[in-house]
Amino acid sequence: MKACQRRPKTMSEVVTHYGVHNAEGIWFLEQTEGGSNALSLSVPSPFRVKPIRKTTCNHSIPLYARPGHPELDRFQKLLDHPLVQHMLPIPKPGSVVPFFVDEGWLTPALAALSRLSSPTQGVVRPLWTEHIGVWLKELETTNCQPLVLTGVEPRNTSTIHRLAQASATLPRRLILAGSSMVGVVPNLIEKIVPSPLDVSQLEDLPLDKIGGWYLSHWMRGIDAARVPSP
Repeated sequence: MKACQRRPKTMSEVVTHYGVHNAEGIWFLEQTEGGSNALSLSVPSPFRVKPIRKTTCNHSIPLYARPGHPELDRFQKLLDHPLVQHMLPIPKPGSVVPFFVDEGWLTPALAALSRLSSPTQGVVRPLWTEHIGVWLKELETTNCQPLVLTGVEPRNTSTIHRLAQASATLPRRLILAGSSMVGVVPNLIEKIVPSPLDVSQLEDLPLDKIGGWYLSHWMRGIDAARVPSP
């Protein structure tokens, strides 16, 4: 019998956060269980995650999930809503932080949409529950899951502006929500008064699978909003 041939070891590239990373045109999703690509290529990820500070991956996105036609079609009808756009598990498109004015219905909608990034721990959290150092650490962890801080009041103005400034150079998407009385600095934080989103439209959707489907399309350079259902 022939001896089993071992694939030669290759040097891995150290990256400081989980999420998606590109190697020679191929995107890899790095999570606790390792790296995977969206092209179904049997090649190992060249990356090794070594966070700047001790932390763990907070998502387990099913990259190869395929939601059904009816569910995906229902979700795509909601895709133009700004809340849905910002909660998709893809890298942030820019550095401006969205601030959603909370008119009572917002937090339940955010909690439901958080399932798009398959969190292992909650990502929608009141700002006042931790000091700013904890939130800064959270913003270092990944680039394909939002951190949503709710309950922002005018007395928190200094804190959210510090977070927004830091967010510009950190990988994770920051989303803020709170009182309409909060003042924001243009080009740093964008205040959005969203139209109501009916949470009941989200409750029975497989948002974890839908999130994985959208991320896999993003990794392949496909606009998931413009392709037919699987």
